Amino acid sequence: MVYRMTKHNAIKQKFYMIPDRITDIFVFILAVVLPFFFTLVIIIIANVIVIIANSLDITIDNFLILGFDNSLLFLLLYAALLSISPITYQLNHRVYRTWYPAKYVFRRVTEEFPRIVREMSDLDDLLQYVTHTISDNLETESTSVWLYNKQKNMLILSKYHGIDTSDENSQLTILPVDLELEILSGTQFVDTLPNSNLRYALSTLKIQSITSLNLGGELIGLIGLGHNPLKKQHSHEVLDLLNMLAGQSALAVKNAVLISRLEETLTKLDLAYQRTIDAQENERQNLGTILHDDILGRLMSMTLTLRNCRTHLDSDPEQVKIWLELTENGINEIYRDLRTIMGGLYPSVLIDLGLVFALEEYLDTLAKQPQPLSAPVQITLTTQGFGYDRIEEERLERDIYYIIRQALDNAIKHAFADEIFIHLHWRDDLVSVTVRDTGKGMQDDPEVLAGKHGRVGLLSLQERTRAWKGHIDFYTAHDKGTTVRASIPMEQPSTDPSQLTVTTRHLRKGK
Repeated sequence: MVYRMTKHNAIKQKFYMIPDRITDIFVFILAVVLPFFFTLVIIIIANVIVIIANSLDITIDNFLILGFDNSLLFLLLYAALLSISPITYQLNHRVYRTWYPAKYVFRRVTEEFPRIVREMSDLDDLLQYVTHTISDNLETESTSVWLYNKQKNMLILSKYHGIDTSDENSQLTILPVDLELEILSGTQFVDTLPNSNLRYALSTLKIQSITSLNLGGELIGLIGLGHNPLKKQHSHEVLDLLNMLAGQSALAVKNAVLISRLEETLTKLDLAYQRTIDAQENERQNLGTILHDDILGRLMSMTLTLRNCRTHLDSDPEQVKIWLELTENGINEIYRDLRTIMGGLYPSVLIDLGLVFALEEYLDTLAKQPQPLSAPVQITLTTQGFGYDRIEEERLERDIYYIIRQALDNAIKHAFADEIFIHLHWRDDLVSVTVRDTGKGMQDDPEVLAGKHGRVGLLSLQERTRAWKGHIDFYTAHDKGTTVRASIPMEQPSTDPSQLTVTTRHLRKGK
């Protein structure tokens, strides 16, 4: 059975609040009667003192209750009220905590909610507060707060108290959601959920009931309660009040999640910016080294050869002919090298013929040159939906080219794979790219490796994809290879979505 804040439950809440009102009336009566009682006792004691003094012929001004000085009566009453107010507060506090623990939690949280929103913008502090408030005041063996990841459709354990996260349960801190999200709305017992992996995982963690954190129909997360000490189910009253608590907390949690993501994004942007600058500087240094040490060095050698030719032109024409032939060959080599460098910066075939032809030419270039030992034996390129059409947005076409090329270069240099598969698919509303290798997998998280030690490839992949409001994922495992999937939305649909081409190139490895 699911407990939601329906009209029926709202009416039921009014009946649940009747004991609260009786408690409030009781505490109010004590707060009013006790000060008068203490004042009356003080006045009676004063009159007794006067009577005793008169009987002993001690001169003391007589005063009775009705003739008591009004100002002094007011002061005594005021002092009594001041003295009794802390006692009243403590009494109210203890009555609520002892008689109505669930209502005590709800009342405490709702009273402090403005402070939570104002002061607890930090997600970790907020979840810690919610977890400990429930754990400290409800009779439950465990309390847990789970945040929902919409993109990956899973619940992530964010804060917990009493949950067993030992090695055998360590895999249960991230739970795939294999149920419709509507089923998880409201407050309900775990054993009432449909048979699913989620229900099994929650039961394994000894979570008895769950309460969804919803905001405007969006699932933010879940609050899980363990068994009570008597191993009985939580009362309907507890579940209803927990549902109200979740409703009060959802907005604060959502705001804290957004702030946390914003701070994380800003941190990543700062890191990406710094790494981009470092990587660009390294690229400039590498390019400068190539031009200075290699190209300029060979040009200087050719200059000396031409001087020798001029010197021996009359005395040894045959030798001059040989030198000129060597110079011509050297110039051709420099031309090819400069063409390769310029092609790496921006290939002309991409401008002239488009994305698919540029990728095929790059594969041809790789097949003609000896590759490192980490390179694969075979690369297969599959394109679908392109035909003879081109992407009209030149910058988008350029970025897709470099996304594929950089993912491919990373696999060639680091994967030690036997094969690399590239799939490029142009659909009605997006272009998807998949680069998969059969190598050893990444040694660390992609976000950690991005830009590290001058490696700009992974960083550029992420930045180019996000620049077009696209999404990129990395899937990697030890000795199971790495898969890079990127999808970029676009308004230009494919005119031939069924068109399919396959290109295969075999690479040769150097020593």
